[in-house]
Amino acid sequence: MNAPLSSTLSMLLLGFGLTITQAAGAAPDMQVMPATDTPFRANQMRDLKLLCPDLKATIDLIQENDGQVKITGTVTNVGGVKYHTPSVAEVIMNLAYAPGFSYVKTGVSEVLASKTFTQLGSGASLTVKASYTIPGFGGWGPGFSPSQINARRLFTLRAIKQDMAPYAPNEDCHPGNNDASDVVEYRALDH
Repeated sequence: MNAPLSSTLSMLLLGFGLTITQAAGAAPDMQVMPATDTPFRANQMRDLKLLCPDLKATIDLIQENDGQVKITGTVTNVGGVKYHTPSVAEVIMNLAYAPGFSYVKTGVSEVLASKTFTQLGSGASLTVKASYTIPGFGGWGPGFSPSQINARRLFTLRAIKQDMAPYAPNEDCHPGNNDASDVVEYRALDH
């Protein structure tokens, strides 16, 4: 590494270290990495665990022949420290019809399952399961032409604070991954 780039990188890392140190004083749950003389490589970023709580949601759907959808949602703390904020994980279903497939216009939204939690250790997960049978079900999308598909159901797992307030940085350092969703398309006989 050439000298100007090395000194610029050192200054940036020093500034980042001071910022984190100051933040750690205001946020006791965050931890500061010790200083090192070993050069940091960009490909090491993917191997680092975040030094704060970080909930990550995933959702899996199983579509049965009779129009039943089995939903398994998982919330995992992928951060490097324990999560401890009163929260709820919810599985929500939204409906949209053709043409346009607007969930807002249809206005059908239903919480299918919820689970409250306060603590989740680093690497720990919790599971929320639900089952939903589609009324007026006429068959799944792959069996029909695109013009015959007239309905969609959006299934979402979200993890939110119980008071619905935004997350502070020491509560969840990446709240953008706190929800996951999947869609099923089908022929609705009642629309």
